[in-house]
Amino acid sequence: MRKALAVSFLLIAACAHHGTKAPVALPEITIVQTSGVAFAARDVTGPIPVRFAVRVKNVADQPVTLQRVQAQSVGTGAYTLQTTSRAFNVTIPPASSHDVEFWANAVVERTTIVGANGPVTLRLILHFDSPLGAFEDVVVTQVNDRLTGEIPQ
Repeated sequence: MRKALAVSFLLIAACAHHGTKAPVALPEITIVQTSGVAFAARDVTGPIPVRFAVRVKNVADQPVTLQRVQAQSVGTGAYTLQTTSRAFNVTIPPASSHDVEFWANAVVERTTIVGANGPVTLRLILHFDSPLGAFEDVVVTQVNDRLTGEIPQ
């Protein structure tokens, strides 16, 4: 009986945490990979440095401060990106955007038809603060499918 009660309590606590609402409107997030592997080396395996750019568009009525970006690859792709975390302290006023960049170490574990410049699915957790409280936003998106080195306008 105690085990059932403990499990029930944990499930209720987990559901209550999962349903937490952000205190402001969530920003619009765009991430792109801004670096690529030279064509001659696209079929190599091993570690590679990868550069990313993240655009945060604040659609809230309050300023938001980007404090941290965590990124990792999801599923199978051209490379694997272990959980990478980068700290920022960037305040974005209402109705404006700001771009941040960071490097991460990725690993090409096996060659594919498109090589190291092929698509990769990333999961980002962005940590924010605002005058109304802290919040997180989770974004899953594909990068490296149209490598241009720039964030789309």
